[in-house]
Amino acid sequence: MEPPLGAEARRFFIALLLRVGHCTFPRFFAFTASLLLVILLPYNNAHAANVLAFDGVNDSIRKTSFSSGNFAQTRFSVELWFKSDAVNRGYLVQSANPSSSYDGEKIQYSMRLEAGGSVVANYGGKGAYVTVSSASSYGDGNWHHAAITLKDGSQFTLYIDGIAVDTGSRFKLAGTRFDALDMHLGVLTSTRFSNSTYFKGQMRDVRFW
Repeated sequence: MEPPLGAEARRFFIALLLRVGHCTFPRFFAFTASLLLVILLPYNNAHAANVLAFDGVNDSIRKTSFSSGNFAQTRFSVELWFKSDAVNRGYLVQSANPSSSYDGEKIQYSMRLEAGGSVVANYGGKGAYVTVSSASSYGDGNWHHAAITLKDGSQFTLYIDGIAVDTGSRFKLAGTRFDALDMHLGVLTSTRFSNSTYFKGQMRDVRFW
């Protein structure tokens, strides 16, 4: 599987090509050349540009005060594309408390790639957590789409390449906080320990809903 720009662009081009079959040759040539220019650029970008590369040593991305208000309280989704050989365990995305205040009480979520290629995701806080994981390996050096979703405040699901591979439930405990959290890509971090478990591979199209 691969990021969708290339395949969708080719299908779009073929569909339009069939529609202009009755054009005169000059118009047809100009139209085709324009389409090729427009379509091939994003196709190349899907494979080369706009990709986050992580070396597995010290590469990571941090966005401060990313999750605030009621995000991750009742409904949310986090999705991304990743590619890795999964030689080492590495975190794809993780929320983290920006300070030591209320540590352990704030809701948190994470998704990681285990050594060997299985994908594991966690959600919870205040001592109540749920873990979901894939039975198959996705550390094959190909692009894969991964997503985690929360529904109705308790149903937590992991999707790989558009298929739900595991679902679990977690019920909110009294005292759980939904304050601002930092967002991290490519690393496991905390106010209680140094950065570790760096991801080695590539990511793109990270989205939060």
